[in-house]
Amino acid sequence: MVDHAILLQRLQTTFGINDSAHRWFQSYLSGRHQYVYAAGLRDQPSFTSSAVCLEGSVLGPVLFVLYTVELISLIERHMVCRRIFTPMIRK
Repeated sequence: MVDHAILLQRLQTTFGINDSAHRWFQSYLSGRHQYVYAAGLRDQPSFTSSAVCLEGSVLGPVLFVLYTVELISLIERHMVCRRIFTPMIRK
């Protein structure tokens, strides 16, 4: 799940997206509803302040990458991958 408040903060602090561009993203992410559609039936829409980054949208995958970019640097900084794979290499 992507918390929209964290995403908006990250757009501002990490990527310098401010002013009207930031307000546009805020408008784009606010007032979203989601529902389940199965077997030809749709349940009642419910408000969401987080989502799996707007599935089906063009911006969804891009926003997800921007949301997770700090996770990637955290993994690189602590070399988690090296710690996971080193025991396998030694065998």
